[in-house]
Amino acid sequence: MSHKTTLMVLICTIVLSACGGGGNANTIPQVTAAPTTTQADLNQAYADELDLIDEVLRNNHPDLFFNISESNYLTELEALKSAVVGESEINFRLASAKFVAQIGDQHTYLIIPEPFLKRFPFEIWWDNDKAIITRAGQGYSEYLGFSIETVDGTDFSSLKDIGMQYLAYQNNHWKDALSPRYIKYADMLVYEGITASNDSATYTLTSHDGVTISLDIPSFDTIEWVEIESTHQRPPLYSRSDDNFHLIVEEDIAYVQYNSAFNTNTYNVDTLISDLNLALSEQDIEKVVFDLRFNHGGVIDHFVPVVEFIAQTEYNNSEQLFVLTGRNSFSSAVGAIYSFKNLSNATFVGMPTGGKPNGYSRVAGLQLVSANALYVATDYLEVTSEEVDTFTPDYLTPFTQADFLQGNDPAISFIRENF
Repeated sequence: MSHKTTLMVLICTIVLSACGGGGNANTIPQVTAAPTTTQADLNQAYADELDLIDEVLRNNHPDLFFNISESNYLTELEALKSAVVGESEINFRLASAKFVAQIGDQHTYLIIPEPFLKRFPFEIWWDNDKAIITRAGQGYSEYLGFSIETVDGTDFSSLKDIGMQYLAYQNNHWKDALSPRYIKYADMLVYEGITASNDSATYTLTSHDGVTISLDIPSFDTIEWVEIESTHQRPPLYSRSDDNFHLIVEEDIAYVQYNSAFNTNTYNVDTLISDLNLALSEQDIEKVVFDLRFNHGGVIDHFVPVVEFIAQTEYNNSEQLFVLTGRNSFSSAVGAIYSFKNLSNATFVGMPTGGKPNGYSRVAGLQLVSANALYVATDYLEVTSEEVDTFTPDYLTPFTQADFLQGNDPAISFIRENF
């Protein structure tokens, strides 16, 4: 088997997990091989791919054994090579992801493409250990706002730890942010012995008024999602667009949602600055809010020009300028938060960040024969002299079940009521 091992530095957006760092987005180079037709062929392909994963990790990560000793790493690698002999392709993909996650670096991971995974039609938000359904497949939207209690008799909150065996995390906020993505996958639940079949499972749900029901839920290859925010007559500001970034003026607030640190062909940060400048000049704006709660990263320093712009305006004070942070703020989004902290007088509202401020970054990726995608950090970036595992805002405004049911944004409500 011939391997193409050259890595291209890139930044990627969320697929099953997230990555960040610095550089330009490029096509991921692929490893090609002859089709496998027998189990023996598959076994050899598994061994070759694991060797390649080992090679890429060793040759590119700046400190591969910062969290796991090299001897333990090698023991796990050899055990995995033995364990995957005779396994199905999906089990090999899952086992490989768990192996990479044990490195313990949130920017080094393996993604299984969604088309290979069957999924159940619920995604949740953790309100402490209560799993609130905030996204449901078409046909299941009546259960939005319910909490999931069990899956085939297993307490749902215990699945948080199980799901995060596949993705490294360096604080519990990132664990809360990412675990819902894995625990909806039927194949993972079967692999972990939670369910007997990847075709269906019995879910126990509790409504907001305390009524508990049991449902047999099928899995799906693809799902058209319904967001709980869309069920409200006036959806909260954060749910009105999935653009990389955009400006909304509502009442006396100029609200900038910053979801991804990439320009698009039709909208870039210079255009955003122009639009924001026009709004501040021509409209009666009392407060400016930058929302980074759902930003998984992208290009390093991407938002610095925006921060520098707002810092030069009359709104650069703690009573009028606000930055919203949350468990989904990751990678270069955390860098942008520190840009606001260092260059402006903003007040920070929301939740602690899922991204650890200092750490390994500048992610490079390689698409493997299995169609899995391997991502590895290639550098160490320091954005603060503080040794902390998260950025904690000045005021904590966590989302609760009641907020989702009422269509309330706790951070915006807090700002309106207190400033």
